[in-house]
Amino acid sequence: MAFLELQERGYRLPLLLDETLANSDDQRAEEIIHTILQLGNERQVFYFTAQQDEVAKWQSLDTRGQCCFVNLKQPAESRFRGKDELTGLVTAPPSPNGDSHDEYGRRISVPPWSLHSSPGSLHLWYVIDDVTLLVRLLTIGYQTWGPLLAALEAGEAARLGIDDRHSERLRIIGHALDTFCEAWKIGRGKPVDRYVLLQSNAVSDRFIDEVADLCKKCNGDAAELIVRLEAREVQGFGSKKIENLRDYFEENGFIPSAEMLSPDEILERVYRTVAPDLPAGMTLEDVLRVIRRLDPHLPPR
Repeated sequence: MAFLELQERGYRLPLLLDETLANSDDQRAEEIIHTILQLGNERQVFYFTAQQDEVAKWQSLDTRGQCCFVNLKQPAESRFRGKDELTGLVTAPPSPNGDSHDEYGRRISVPPWSLHSSPGSLHLWYVIDDVTLLVRLLTIGYQTWGPLLAALEAGEAARLGIDDRHSERLRIIGHALDTFCEAWKIGRGKPVDRYVLLQSNAVSDRFIDEVADLCKKCNGDAAELIVRLEAREVQGFGSKKIENLRDYFEENGFIPSAEMLSPDEILERVYRTVAPDLPAGMTLEDVLRVIRRLDPHLPPR
């Protein structure tokens, strides 16, 4: 995936995976599935398997609205119709019926979004103010920002019914989102989970369950986890292992070395990025309105 992301220009081609869970235990399989679902925010992904146990691993997780299951043994004309086990197929969004942007977001139950995530995983409601345009894009299957951005970069705006004015506004919003997310993450460590703990090689099988449970209580905060381990909240987990775990966190960005930017400093970076290129009829307040949907606690400007 790293190779693809470095080599690709413009189009993000579909990704085909074949029995990728074959050599994974249940814990790693779950992590791989979650990673594949995240990739699906940026590109189309096809996962092929002839192993029923792999299908069961996928179906054991809550993937509603993120993927659908297709049995290729079924006749072609029945694979996508009338099968209760198929989920995630595109359905027409409700008509706005005069709803404001906020009201329509509540009607369609826009999912919450983590600031640690990629902007590409943002539901389009966060990005697009025009409810009519939003409904049109949802209707044809665009749900998140990543696939829409790829289409715009590939010159597909006209095909999607996006005029030059909206296309330019979305380009500016895209720059603002990237700048905001990069600035927000400065001084904030990446969240830690069980998989990270296993990757560190500092937590043995004997302690992994206890340390992973404590990590959840810390909401994935690496610095807090180290403090609580030093307070001996996991009995028997030695000082050398704590030191090894801290080193791993620091070397891999889970405990940041930089100071956290203030909200004003974050906004200043956003404004410096977009201000020189604002098209006619678009203001910095338009940009701020989108950014506030990601972080409602930002100060006024």
